[in-house]
Amino acid sequence: MKEYEDKVLERKMSKSLETRVIDLSKSDSFINCLKEWHLVSYDNKGGKCICGSNIKYRKTLINKTTGNKIEVGNDCFIRFKNGIEDSSLDSIQYMKENNHINQWEYNFLLDVMQQDTLSPKQWSTKNKITEKINTVLFKLFNIVK
Repeated sequence: MKEYEDKVLERKMSKSLETRVIDLSKSDSFINCLKEWHLVSYDNKGGKCICGSNIKYRKTLINKTTGNKIEVGNDCFIRFKNGIEDSSLDSIQYMKENNHINQWEYNFLLDVMQQDTLSPKQWSTKNKITEKINTVLFKLFNIVK
């Protein structure tokens, strides 16, 4: 019975995620919406996912078309990952090419993107670099923190 209840809850959360993401995107198809979003930061501060569930690890995404910003947890992020992975790499590349981050920061971000877990020192370093990137992206998209 518990397994059935978990699947029902998962479907509700999945539908909630899709509906909210479509509402905040230009496209009216969830699959097409995914291409509009960039991963701009992730941390272990927790909070509430856009689907409504409590989260331990928070990932912040910005829609490059509308400028909307959302926060998701790991489970919902998995649904986004394929759609935004290339755009996140594009963002990091853009930051390096425009001298917003240096070669070491660029390499560090590429390395930690491949890791499932980070040490406290890696989290701290990643957060400092991500804050630099967020400042630039927020200015580009005219988003107030």
